[in-house]
Amino acid sequence: MGYIKLNKQSFFNNLDYFSNLCGKEKLSIALKDNAYGHGIDEIASMCEEYGIKNIFVRNLNEAQVAKKYNFKNILVLYDIPKSSNCKILI
Repeated sequence: MGYIKLNKQSFFNNLDYFSNLCGKEKLSIALKDNAYGHGIDEIASMCEEYGIKNIFVRNLNEAQVAKKYNFKNILVLYDIPKSSNCKILI
C-alpha cells in the first residue's frame, strides 16, 4: 500500500512563494476531494497554522470537516446548500 509523506516546511515554502506573488490575504487553497488525497484535516491544519483564511471544498460534507478550523470563508464548489445557516454569495 502506498503512502504520502507530508512535509510542512516544504508546504510552507510553497505557500510563501505564492504569497509573495499575490499577497497572503488573497491566497486561497483548494481542499476539495479530501485535499486531493492528502487528507483534508492534515492540510487544513497546516493551512490554518500558516494563516490561510479562504478555502475551497467540493461539498457540504467537506465544509463540515473544515469548519472546525479558523477559516474566514469556505467556498463550496458543487453542492447547493439547503440550510439557512449557509451564506450564499452570487
